[in-house]
Amino acid sequence: MRTTFMNRLIEIAREDERICLIVGDLGFSVVEPFANEFPDRFLNAGVAEQSMISIATGWSIAEKKVVFVYSLANFPTLRCLEQIRNDCCNHKADVKIISLGSGITYGQSGYSHFAVEDLAVMGAMPNMTIFTPADPYEASRCLDLGVKFPGPVYFRLAKNGELRLKEERYSFDIGDFIEYKSGKDICIIGVGTILSECLQAANLLANDVAAEVIGLPVFKPLNETKLIDLLRKFSFIATVEEHSSYGGLASVIGEIISRNGLNAKLLKFALPEGFDKIGPQIDLRRLCGLTSEQIASKIRELF
Repeated sequence: MRTTFMNRLIEIAREDERICLIVGDLGFSVVEPFANEFPDRFLNAGVAEQSMISIATGWSIAEKKVVFVYSLANFPTLRCLEQIRNDCCNHKADVKIISLGSGITYGQSGYSHFAVEDLAVMGAMPNMTIFTPADPYEASRCLDLGVKFPGPVYFRLAKNGELRLKEERYSFDIGDFIEYKSGKDICIIGVGTILSECLQAANLLANDVAAEVIGLPVFKPLNETKLIDLLRKFSFIATVEEHSSYGGLASVIGEIISRNGLNAKLLKFALPEGFDKIGPQIDLRRLCGLTSEQIASKIRELF
């Protein structure tokens, strides 16, 4: 996903001289091609993420640039949240924040590298658009949309060699959801790369339960009207996310269900509050009940 995203960014930069990139002293195996081709539009801000956001905001406003900032997990978000809020979002600056290592991608690096509160925090930021692609194709499409969309944008990316979830090409726009699998018994909603587990769970359930699987490559804003029309068909809705159980996908969908009087029970799959175990991503998913087998087993209990 990361390589596809950065290669596409270089392609766009060749056509659009507004595109700039700032990094926080990392990612050189990935960002060097951009730096070498566009030295006047690249900056290494060092280990100074707060300054990185303020520089990006100033560069964007003063020279009418579209400035991307790139760092790992929480470093381009939580570490510099005040700058994102006051500098970037308040001024509606054309700053695009790339966070690499969504959820527990960096499981072996520990809690400091877990991006598991970011959707809650960034979702609360004014004027912020959030993309949560599930595979390399969606990451590229999200980039195309984010470049054209004015104002601050947050890209929540992974980096573990993710495969495409759908072979056929498809398009989506701001606010759209993606239907990966149709069904009539339960709707499983996922964000990000955890959708691979959702699809496998639906396949495991196929003999007993017909599960619809949808993804939200655009987490904010949502086309609620279109989404509500789909959700009205189901008595059970499951949300699956590599994020804290507070403030993420489950919170958003639960609010939609409540606000619109939908007659559906919500089943939540998420990380427990304060989860801080260390290990490979798949092992941590298993500890939190986020593998396809665990998701399928829990859903089967409803039927």
